Amino acid sequence: MQYTIAADEDMKNGLRSNQFYSMYKKGTTLWLGIFSGGIAYSQIENDAFNVYRLPGTDFTTFNRQVRSFCIVSDDIKLIGTRNGLLLVSEAEKRVQTFTTQDYPALLSNSILFIQPFGGDDYLIGTTKGLVLFSLKKNSFRTFSEENVYRGTQFYSCLSDEEGIWLATSEKVLYYNMHTNQTDIYLLDTNKYPGCSALSLCFDSRNRLWIGTSDGIFLLDKVTRKITDTFEGKDKLKNISKAQINNISRSKNGKMFICTDRMGLIVLNERGTEIDIYSEDNILPHNTVYSVYEDEQNVWWIATMKGILRYNRVTNKKQLYDLSAGIPGGVCRSFSKDSQGRYWWANEMGLVVCDPYQLSQAVLCDLPRISSVKVAGKRQQLLEDQEQGPVTPAYAKSMVLPAFQNNLELCFSMHTYLGALDSYQYILEGFDERWKYNIENNCLSYTDLPAGTYLLRVRGQGNSDYETQLEIIVEYPWYVTYGIAAIVVIIVLLGIGWKYWRRKVSIVEMKQDSDDELLNTAAYKPKTPRSSQEKLDRLYEQLIHYFETEKPYLNKQLKSADIAAALSCSISSLSECLSFKLNTNFSDFVAHYRVEAFVQKQKQEDISLYTLMSIAESCGFNSKSSFFRLFKKQMGCTPLEYIQKQEHDRVSKQ
Repeated sequence: MQYTIAADEDMKNGLRSNQFYSMYKKGTTLWLGIFSGGIAYSQIENDAFNVYRLPGTDFTTFNRQVRSFCIVSDDIKLIGTRNGLLLVSEAEKRVQTFTTQDYPALLSNSILFIQPFGGDDYLIGTTKGLVLFSLKKNSFRTFSEENVYRGTQFYSCLSDEEGIWLATSEKVLYYNMHTNQTDIYLLDTNKYPGCSALSLCFDSRNRLWIGTSDGIFLLDKVTRKITDTFEGKDKLKNISKAQINNISRSKNGKMFICTDRMGLIVLNERGTEIDIYSEDNILPHNTVYSVYEDEQNVWWIATMKGILRYNRVTNKKQLYDLSAGIPGGVCRSFSKDSQGRYWWANEMGLVVCDPYQLSQAVLCDLPRISSVKVAGKRQQLLEDQEQGPVTPAYAKSMVLPAFQNNLELCFSMHTYLGALDSYQYILEGFDERWKYNIENNCLSYTDLPAGTYLLRVRGQGNSDYETQLEIIVEYPWYVTYGIAAIVVIIVLLGIGWKYWRRKVSIVEMKQDSDDELLNTAAYKPKTPRSSQEKLDRLYEQLIHYFETEKPYLNKQLKSADIAAALSCSISSLSECLSFKLNTNFSDFVAHYRVEAFVQKQKQEDISLYTLMSIAESCGFNSKSSFFRLFKKQMGCTPLEYIQKQEHDRVSKQ
């Protein structure tokens, strides 16, 4: 059998590349190592999640941007996409497409919601108005002749005893089905320009909660007023700036508030109980589109990085993403059919799953350590305390000798998802909280103190599936000799160091007495010997010279070099730094070198270089001085700074 690169719509019999360099046959399975993309294998969990296909035909919803849908019956389905409305009949094995080209009454090809309206009529909300679709006649007609139903976006609707509520741009509409009258409730666009109503939900007090592009509004049906205040708002920071994708009620009456980039907010109607779920605890991503609570009170949370199943009783969490068969990250509207299957409108197709077929054992969700470097040297085998020498992927513990306590680890999932893999990790005993992966799925620790630590690595949102590695950093050999021996050694080393330091200091003073004077913080007379005008002029020359000529990039830079370049004495230079900047020559130069490193980190892909190669290009001549001066100026180590920048960048995406 010959395989070639497959098209996007059919990857089940295709390779990612026509070039491969290794193969392994086990039973009837052939594993291929290919040129690009790792091993060509992807674990799909029991086909529990599938993109809907019309049985017995070639029709599939894969790659169709499904925004909304309606399960009319086990046979009939209406599917709203960004390119028109689809009518699917499984009994007739027929698919009919409706677009504005053939059906101008549709108004727009982008279908935002589909809702039964009575008889065989269905409400179709589009980006250019609201229309009715007759399932029996397969035709569209105007919902109302009023201008308010045309030329605006209709995002969602909600029915009550007498009519329907409609969420639109800048207003909420209520259509009374008995009187055929329309009431208009305007949002405060003066305070919130361009505000759009996106989602609607009633609470037990008959108040209408309105999720908008600018936070939450409430409409009191008795007073007929819309307000942007509600109980508990003061406890939710920046909620007025958040887009509310969906609002629904839980079985115990609490409100599910699905936000864009602020996670899932669950609060009672009085605002006295508020729970926030985010990447800091259970969510794989802070953008949430919908929540469904099943008969076992398990939450199915649709996020930008997959669907999270969360059992609050057992605190058990399971994330279903690309590896589980979900084609894309954005899952919007949800529905459950008569057979108990769950359906989601997904950016890459209509997704369906049978929740009773889901397995608890998910191979692809278990991260594995793929490589380990100790003191910059890659370790092919690790000495496990129980198993002996093993490869990093199967190690449960490792020992770092004293003074070789710099560690770098890389990890990966069994499924190849490239940059889509997303991890969390914590080194218990060293880190205070969970951290996010940095570029290339690698983490590193420097200068680990002696002791025992536990490294825990997991995929974001899957706290039940994690890899653990015990890391033991040995104490220096002299610790084992006891307190008395340590005291003697310390005293002897102290005397020797003091004697050696005294000799070194004498030599250094002879070699560069001017630099010693310049960098001594204690040397600062009460008044400058030079005039203020001379100090000001020398200060301007110094700053201009450093910013234009960048002498700090020279690793051997001395104060005498700067004094010569500025045509001044070393003592005048020292006096200028002391009285104008309250610093010495070493700290002044270090400031520019650290800033140079920070700018390179922002402008270049630092994964292509080692930290020291970048540091040396900025003027540092040793690793110890680089780490010490960077932490002194920035308040953290270079690696911690890079991790924080990467975490901030990922959060903004």
